[in-house]
This record gives sequence, structure tokens and C-alpha cells, in this order.
Amino acid sequence: MTPSELEARFAQYDERIAALEAEKQANSWFTLAVIGSHPDTEMLLEMVRAAIQTLRGKTGPEAPADVAAATVLRLLEIERQILKAQQSQQALAEAGEAERLLEQQRAGSEQER
Repeated sequence: MTPSELEARFAQYDERIAALEAEKQANSWFTLAVIGSHPDTEMLLEMVRAAIQTLRGKTGPEAPADVAAATVLRLLEIERQILKAQQSQQALAEAGEAERLLEQQRAGSEQER
């Protein structure tokens, strides 16, 4: 193989790697959008955990160990994102409740005047 052919092949590899990285980023954004907009994150979390358990028990020709391990790692990341979203939702709900109570106190003190 000539140096120019090698260079062309490496350029193709670079393009493929860049495309895979862009796809990975798009998948990550999509996952965050699904988690953030899902009406029942607890059910979503249960589904992800069930998939993790299923994959941990499967290796073979249909799911080689390295592919299964990579998929489990991605699902664990999704699980972490769901838990983080649930914490954020809880914090927002608590802040909203605190604001509502504060407004009630203000309204009550204004009525006393």
C-alpha cells in the first residue's frame, strides 16, 4: 500500500470516527430529552434496571460479552441520568411547595392588617 493510499484510508477512519462520535452525542441528547419529558420516570427507571439485569445474565453468540458489557455500561449511565432527573424534579417540587406556602403566609399576614 502506498503512502497516499494509507493516508486516504486513515482519512476514511477519521471520518467514520467523527460520525460515530456525532451519533453518540445525538443519542445522548435524545436520551436526556426522553428522560426529561417522560411522565413516569419511576417506570422508566424500572425498565432500564430490568434491561440491565437481563443483559448481565446473557452472553453468547447473540450477545457477545464485550457488546453486553458496553450496553450495560450505557444503561447504567441512563439509570444515573434518570436518578438525577428525579432528584431535580423533587427539588423543583419542593421549591414550588415552599413558594406556595410563603405566598399563603403573605396572604394571611396581609389579611390580618
